[in-house]
Amino acid sequence: VVVSTDNQSPTVTGLTLTPNPSNGTGGVALHATASDVGSGGSNIVSAEYSVDGGSAVVIVPNNVAATASLDATIPSGLGEGDHSVTVSATDAGGNVGSATITLTVDQTGPPTSSVTVAPSPNNGTIGINSSTPAVRVTASATDTTSKVVQAEGFIDTVGANGGGFPFVPTDGAWTSLTESIRVDIP
Repeated sequence: VVVSTDNQSPTVTGLTLTPNPSNGTGGVALHATASDVGSGGSNIVSAEYSVDGGSAVVIVPNNVAATASLDATIPSGLGEGDHSVTVSATDAGGNVGSATITLTVDQTGPPTSSVTVAPSPNNGTIGINSSTPAVRVTASATDTTSKVVQAEGFIDTVGANGGGFPFVPTDGAWTSLTESIRVDIP
């Protein structure tokens, strides 16, 4: 008679959060994989996640097997800042394995600085150069948490988000925490 005992915890890997960073106004998709293949071979029978060490929320594994996909949605409402999301999985032997990922909630837009207008002063008839009959506005936008992914401007009165004229990154790509941006206004 062969008696096998599983006394090793399953592994939890592949944690992803989408979107991350989040603005906190919508749910965040959580995904992970739990496996007991290399640590006892038992089935994954349950899972859960918690945010910042709070109450556990049940995740139903996609199947009862030695490897299971774990998917859940973290609801909106988290405050601004970094939040620790821990995913735990339990195998049929009662062993628990876990892993942690950071969810960043960013609710503050990047401040804009170094705003310049060229040519200035201007009577409205002088362009930036002979081939561009426009006034060029340049600025810098910096965020400490998330990449800057868009910027817009308004003349005289700030309007609703998405209602302004778009700035473009001077290097052609929105890829960093600090972006030099510009717009040509005819």
